[in-house]
Amino acid sequence: MKILHLSKMDTGGGAADGFVRIHQALLGQGVESVAYVLKQKRRDVPMVAAKGLLNPWQKLVWGLGPGHRQGEALRGQAGRGL
Repeated sequence: MKILHLSKMDTGGGAADGFVRIHQALLGQGVESVAYVLKQKRRDVPMVAAKGLLNPWQKLVWGLGPGHRQGEALRGQAGRGL
């Protein structure tokens, strides 16, 4: 069985912590589990830093990189149809 996890973060809350625990448990059982994370902070669990897979516009929208605050503003505008 192959499992793919996709997450924005690997720390900082219930969903992030939960997916890491599930990923670790699956790895411990010998399951082929792969985790792609946009904001990777943990180094104790094998994960793929997915930030490098995004183009500059996607990084801006997700709030990853030098235009971090602009990304937040863009998400707010997108919700208003701008």
